[in-house]
Amino acid sequence: MPANLLVSDDVLDAGDGAIYGFSRYFSIDRWFDEKLGQLPEGVLATCPFLIVPKAGKTEKDRGLEKCEPRPVKDGRQAPMDNPFQRGETPRLNTHPCIKPIKLMAYLITMASRPGDLILDCFVGSGSSCISAKMLGRRYIGIDREEEYCQIARARLAAVPDPAEEGNGREGEAANDRQ
Repeated sequence: MPANLLVSDDVLDAGDGAIYGFSRYFSIDRWFDEKLGQLPEGVLATCPFLIVPKAGKTEKDRGLEKCEPRPVKDGRQAPMDNPFQRGETPRLNTHPCIKPIKLMAYLITMASRPGDLILDCFVGSGSSCISAKMLGRRYIGIDREEEYCQIARARLAAVPDPAEEGNGREGEAANDRQ
């Protein structure tokens, strides 16, 4: 049995009711049962769903304070007469889908250990690399859009380096054209 196979609900058991523990290195059910009691009540109320709010303006724009705002359209083709029609809005972070750092930190924590290398091939505004840096993981971020690479670099620069605090390593944000 490969060491990197996670099993749940005894999917590999023989069907005779015996628990064989096919994943000798990690049982996702056993881990979940142990961790379930450690979750805050608010999380338990929505379990097994993880509800993370969208990234707020402060989180989106941290590190971009010295940048010039750029106009971003709301995506509508024709003007509409309603309160949600914004037209062009000046924004510091122009990426259309900014992931919350808290969500990315959760996913990175679940899938890696400190010192591991996190690769994000579509880094966008850099939330995964920011989370990796905060968690003491090495990281590589790649995006084909230079504008998004610049946003990711600026946001990353605003995050204190945990290596200076003695518990992490540096990473890099890359552009595939470089």
